Amino acid sequence: MTELAVSEHTIASMADVPDSLRQFIVLSSEGRIDRPGLSTSDEVAEVVRAAVHSKPNNGLVIFFHGGLTSESAGIDTVKSLKDSYHGEAKTYPIFFVWKSGLVETLEAMLKRKLTLIGDEKYFKVLKERIPRWSARHISFSTGEERTAQIPNMVELEAEISVDIAIDPQFQETLKEVFEAAYGARRGLPTTVVVLPDSSALNRMFPEGAALSDESVLWSSPKLIRFLAGIVINYLQRIHHHRTHGLEPTIVEEILCAVYLNAVGADIWDDMKVATERAFEQGEFAGTVLMEQLKKSADSGRSFKKITLIGHSAGAIYVNNFIKRAATVLPSLEFDVIFLAPAINYDNFSELLSANPKGMRNFRMFSMLERYESNDQLVMGIYVRSLLYFISGVLERDYLEDKPIFGMQRFLEDATVFDPTGVPNIDVCRQFLDSDPHRTVWSIADGAPAGLRSGATTHAGFACDKDTKASVVFILTHGFSR
Repeated sequence: MTELAVSEHTIASMADVPDSLRQFIVLSSEGRIDRPGLSTSDEVAEVVRAAVHSKPNNGLVIFFHGGLTSESAGIDTVKSLKDSYHGEAKTYPIFFVWKSGLVETLEAMLKRKLTLIGDEKYFKVLKERIPRWSARHISFSTGEERTAQIPNMVELEAEISVDIAIDPQFQETLKEVFEAAYGARRGLPTTVVVLPDSSALNRMFPEGAALSDESVLWSSPKLIRFLAGIVINYLQRIHHHRTHGLEPTIVEEILCAVYLNAVGADIWDDMKVATERAFEQGEFAGTVLMEQLKKSADSGRSFKKITLIGHSAGAIYVNNFIKRAATVLPSLEFDVIFLAPAINYDNFSELLSANPKGMRNFRMFSMLERYESNDQLVMGIYVRSLLYFISGVLERDYLEDKPIFGMQRFLEDATVFDPTGVPNIDVCRQFLDSDPHRTVWSIADGAPAGLRSGATTHAGFACDKDTKASVVFILTHGFSR
């Protein structure tokens, strides 16, 4: 994801890409090329030929931006970085731009959706009630640290049922959701804009519920069990010390139970699938590019080095690139730079085993925990960063947050994320600890060249002045310090 504004000129096809940029871009959709408006196999071959012909002093760079974003935002990233990588660093950059069909970045879409959900009465009521139903089961241990006892489900359901029976605000809000979802009363206006997911509606309301006896809506055992499940999940995370702060965790639990599709879980899953499909046999962007690189190498026209740069979800693309290269380009070792990577530890540890010699050098730029936790995705609604949101909602590991490689908290907190509980984190820890300069935690403004970063937002890493200077230094002088 980038902070750059979407251009007024929409990039609908390769024909809309400025001539000055076309020789640096591979435009794909769902991993595919050779479709109307996308790059063709011949154009990808020409991009590689242009790179070989230019004989770049410091090799080839392949940049994968932050995943599902508007084509215009992707092109804006190319405009911002091409001169730095091509002119200043003396490399030949190839930018993978994804034609997703979105008119905004995934981050912008999430902000818009979360703002709408945050204004909904049902969300507000749940955000108030979940802490109330949880409070008697939470205690303080030392200082600010909280612990939780997991209640008996039957007893918890009885507590919630009694509370709802004397809660007219909850009852009225639930009735509005039901009417908006099923149109039980025609002609009555509704203020509901973002409905709960269909799966949540099915779990909340009894089959054939009728408003002739409205109490059936809030007295239904089905609804009470649904609400108790949210409380139990919340308490489980406190018990296992896997919260993202109490309020953000409540928001995550409500979103996962009620609004998961509305906040783009399906889009995120589709994006991850697209990065895998890009390396399937046939007319796929990664496959065709890799085949062209192999042809060049086989004919003796190889590059001094190849650097792969992945920003945010672009790191997932890099991961799949290197895994595929183990078969197609087994002799190649890549230099790798991650910028606030959104890849999880399971996937990165798989890479280390699938192609252990695939990375010659590695450096990751991401935020110190204090900046990560203060980077608010939506002020007043979800007050943690995009990576926190991916960890707690989009990637979600059953009842707990999913460890994300670009987040310092999972590396540093060895008491919770210990080798026995999360062995994949330990594999990654060992990889990073083998060279202390493999990680740069922003803000790092007094560090040596190549180890500086000033980004304090997730979106800012690709174009942050200090981070960009560090990347240019690495491209020019290598990973030395």
